[in-house]
Amino acid sequence: MTLKPDIEALSTLSIIVGIICIAIGASAFPRKAEQYWVGMCRSKIPAYILTAVVLFWATIWLYVMPLGFVVALRPILPILFVAATVLTCIFCGELLMCRAIGGLLVLVPTPLLSAAAWHPSSWRYVMIVFAYILVVEGMFVVGMPWTLRNQISWMFRKKGRAKIIAACFIAVGLIFSALSLSVY
Repeated sequence: MTLKPDIEALSTLSIIVGIICIAIGASAFPRKAEQYWVGMCRSKIPAYILTAVVLFWATIWLYVMPLGFVVALRPILPILFVAATVLTCIFCGELLMCRAIGGLLVLVPTPLLSAAAWHPSSWRYVMIVFAYILVVEGMFVVGMPWTLRNQISWMFRKKGRAKIIAACFIAVGLIFSALSLSVY
């Protein structure tokens, strides 16, 4: 069993990335967006859910990877997943949502890179660079979760800055959507 997508999946993944970028950009335009985005860093229940999703995804990857020592752990991986989720929610409660988003940013590039690796078009490098940007941002956010909170606060500190950043997210989303429909 493998979770790696093939070349044909690059078009689908590109449109999904485009839609997500457009949705993130559009969510910064309403008037109450600042309250939502700043409050999101400290929200508990969504953080628990996203943490469980991220750890479940990591558990699935560990299950299907042909790593020598992990093969012996396969029977107890579900127990380890539950224990890791509960312990993470208990002991990493401070800015857990930021850490979970960082974990998601580290996991998402894997299928993107797998799909773009052998695509014949040179435009695949757009997806590859984007994936590596996500990985680097995710590593910073997991290790130092206050960086995401500070980035969100910085974004809303000046009046027009959030709108410019939101427009950039929408532009990136439109680029990936256009690449999906035309090149990939």
